[in-house]
Amino acid sequence: AAKLACTELLSAMAFYSLFWKQKNMLPILCTRLVQLALKNNLREYIPMAYAIYSLLVATKGDITPALRYSDIASKMIERSTPMSKATIMYISNRLAHWRIPLRQCLDRFLDAYAVGMETGNVEVALLSAGTYCSTYMLCGLPLQPVAEDLRGYVQLIKEYGQDNAYIMVQPVWQTLLNLIEADVEDPLALTGEAMNEVELREKGAKCQNSTALRTILEYKLRLTVLFGNHGASERLIRQLAKFKREVKVDFGRQMEIYEGGVTFFALARRRNQHRYLRKARKCLNQLKECMRKGNVNCYVLFLVLAAENKTFSEEFMNVIKAYDKAIASASRSGFVHIAAHANELAAQFCFNRDDEQWGQSYLRQAQICYGRWGAASKVKMLEAAHSFLEESAPLSRTELVTGSFQGRPRFTRRMAHQHSTLFLK
Repeated sequence: AAKLACTELLSAMAFYSLFWKQKNMLPILCTRLVQLALKNNLREYIPMAYAIYSLLVATKGDITPALRYSDIASKMIERSTPMSKATIMYISNRLAHWRIPLRQCLDRFLDAYAVGMETGNVEVALLSAGTYCSTYMLCGLPLQPVAEDLRGYVQLIKEYGQDNAYIMVQPVWQTLLNLIEADVEDPLALTGEAMNEVELREKGAKCQNSTALRTILEYKLRLTVLFGNHGASERLIRQLAKFKREVKVDFGRQMEIYEGGVTFFALARRRNQHRYLRKARKCLNQLKECMRKGNVNCYVLFLVLAAENKTFSEEFMNVIKAYDKAIASASRSGFVHIAAHANELAAQFCFNRDDEQWGQSYLRQAQICYGRWGAASKVKMLEAAHSFLEESAPLSRTELVTGSFQGRPRFTRRMAHQHSTLFLK
């Protein structure tokens, strides 16, 4: 019994050490967990050790061996303890975007949520549901459904008293609300129904929750890049550099590289300083390296930055072809928000070259794509800034009460109700 308790303790410590600032003990914990499990014939804990170690290896940039360890853990998942299954699924899902389309990861996070609630692993279940919501934002699917999902998710977090998860999800929810609400006063301020930015910063600093503070900066950066405030984006990038990212393997990291590249290309163009161009090309090379390692979702981001890079040296039509290639690739891949952003960048390039006809054409396509995505505040900003854009029809705010959207499963509280009847009697 003592050895079993020690193994369970090591397993928990190894998982939660992934979120510590210092990860020096993680390799020791994982190795010791495997040794103890094998020595005492507690083989049900070995898959958990492999899963955690795969994420550790991935944070070092060694994606191929990390995926190999993750595959081993997934193949052995039926041998693991019931409480470990959701954790193994969650960790495996964090790496899955390196070799499958991002949208396919959504269903996997929902599966991990369901397994976690069924087995009583509520903390990992809610972590999976929250990651589902943040990943959904990056897929290009319409935003309104996940905004409704987040309301249910936040209520569930409060019911289970998961304060850390609540702090983490507030910036995600407020960012969504800033995008889908056309009458938002300041789309760059993370203050509204979901959170108060100043209060959450103070709370995160008081609790020494560096991950929460970094999440606020991460989503503010996403909004400042989208709305073209590149001066603010540069300041946020400098602030983000002060934080050590706990896990560098999720697709949000690739989005940050893309946002940095867009920011630095814009500043290089505006301020005519080569240091910004060097930083932008470094971001371009980082995405190229991610592609070399097999990330299938980085290609679209790479094409947009490649087109931006060509604006500094190539002929007009070569740049247009590069933008068109990026837009076509984003549209085919379902990244409608990237297609919208690429159209907007192409329009700005055309306006800078005094080609109004091409610029207006690209901007109309950006308006349409942003509308399809559900970013009403961005559409309103474009229409206010450019008189030639016709006012679009009001975006649908119909609340979807079914359990699916466009044929996809959605977050549901049904598993939480089942958990209550099983474990909270």
